[in-house]
Amino acid sequence: MLSFLTDPSTWILPGIVTYSSIVIKGEIVMQTTTKRDLCEKIARRTNNTHMIVKKTIQMFLDEIISELAQGNRIELRDFGVFEIRQRAARKARNPRTGEVAFVPSKNVVVFKVGKLMREKVGNATKTPTQPSQGT
Repeated sequence: MLSFLTDPSTWILPGIVTYSSIVIKGEIVMQTTTKRDLCEKIARRTNNTHMIVKKTIQMFLDEIISELAQGNRIELRDFGVFEIRQRAARKARNPRTGEVAFVPSKNVVVFKVGKLMREKVGNATKTPTQPSQGT
């Protein structure tokens, strides 16, 4: 019997991309990392089960949502700050009919990037919006 099929630790091999990719003109420009991908990485690094890591991450995200819903500001040092801002009511126009419509005010979540993330992302070797120049 093939043991690698029954051993979950061998399903995701280090170094092999398991993410969804955005491809433009045949070149991978940006990869999408999902919550599942993060859970698998953290589970491997911490020697915890996928389910424990998944529940922990979900509890963390639920707490962020709960705090924001209560109007609280969330500051994660070096990562960033989440806060609620109220977008003002405005008049809009239906592009098909040209009819004016009223859009009520609403709360939106805004995120301000923290210092460490700004530095790491700013010093990345390849930015997602600029494909490498190949000849």
